[in-house]
Amino acid sequence: MRTAYNLLLFLIIALALSTLFFKKGEGFTASGVTDLKYYTVDSNILCAVSCLCCVLGGDLHWIAVLRFAGTVAVLVTMLVVIFLLTPAFGIKAMYTGRDFVLHLAAPLIAVITFCLCEENIHFEEAAWGAVSVLVYGACYLLNIRKNGIEDNDWYGFAQYGLKQKLLPLKAFWWVEVLLFTLFAFLLSLGLIAIHP
Repeated sequence: MRTAYNLLLFLIIALALSTLFFKKGEGFTASGVTDLKYYTVDSNILCAVSCLCCVLGGDLHWIAVLRFAGTVAVLVTMLVVIFLLTPAFGIKAMYTGRDFVLHLAAPLIAVITFCLCEENIHFEEAAWGAVSVLVYGACYLLNIRKNGIEDNDWYGFAQYGLKQKLLPLKAFWWVEVLLFTLFAFLLSLGLIAIHP
């Protein structure tokens, strides 16, 4: 069953991601390769790759850790969309077409199949679940430093909080990156704790 579930999740995400090249999403305006700037896309790619590795690579422990990291990444996406983006942009913008798959369906399937089919990860490996958030945050901010804020701060992190005032916290960008990384780490611990 593990192989079948991972193959199914890979195909669902791959199909949703393939639409990036054919039509725009409802919530944000980028399309094609420029969609790679969004954590939603990156987290779903990580999850899809981890599922494909599970299908092709068998029961190696590093593959289980990769699948865990991919699951936490899409879980972060889902929770940020539910609690931050949906209140700011509305349900239609966040859950129409491929956005429904990338923001809700794939993350839920990833968590359920991880808990039912994958080997449990040790608590000392929980940090792997937060790596995608830390790397994304660092790349986001390095891009702004190199290319300027004007067209590169699409979330508004470098301008004391999100542009749409999604976060009540008005902190420096590095605090936000650290808080999101801590959030991902806590989700990692929670996912390990609920795994049977």
